[in-house]
Amino acid sequence: VQLDKHDAKTLVKWFKDDKEIKSNDSHFRMVQETKDNSYKLIVLKATEEMVGKFKAQASNDCGLSETAARLDIVKAPKFLEGLQDMNVKEGENVAMKVLIDACPVAEVVMLKDGQEAPVKMVPKPANKDGYIEYEAQLVGVKLPDGGVWVCRATNIQGVAESKATLLVQTAPKILQDLADSQVGQGQE
Repeated sequence: VQLDKHDAKTLVKWFKDDKEIKSNDSHFRMVQETKDNSYKLIVLKATEEMVGKFKAQASNDCGLSETAARLDIVKAPKFLEGLQDMNVKEGENVAMKVLIDACPVAEVVMLKDGQEAPVKMVPKPANKDGYIEYEAQLVGVKLPDGGVWVCRATNIQGVAESKATLLVQTAPKILQDLADSQVGQGQE
């Protein structure tokens, strides 16, 4: 945070999730640059515990000013639960589900046999840990729906994929009807 130049003695305090950060906290280093009147809070090691709302509060005899920002840990997508191989009967409905951890939120697409599929992975609200479940529904699957399915999750940190095979079983189909025939007695 950078403050305007003034003669009054300014006190700058730092907060994480509305709890004051003390100068002896081993997770942070506080720096003051006198030449440009700036103050910095340096996070020494970015971990999940550091995620939250940070606030700088500057005060003097004339009053108080503050600014706040959120710190998130960016991470590549990771499948906590991936696609599952399935063996279904033709005409059944299929739900393909995955659970993804990513920050920022990943863009999720489905591929079938290496080509982008017109199936959309619909996100559900994030759970308490920030993980998002995505689900795609195939209604009344047909034989051509069978194959290798891939769920691809992408964000600025990277790409992750989960793969599964969908096997669609069908009733036997007669490709050639029997034909009436006549044979003499004793012939094959």
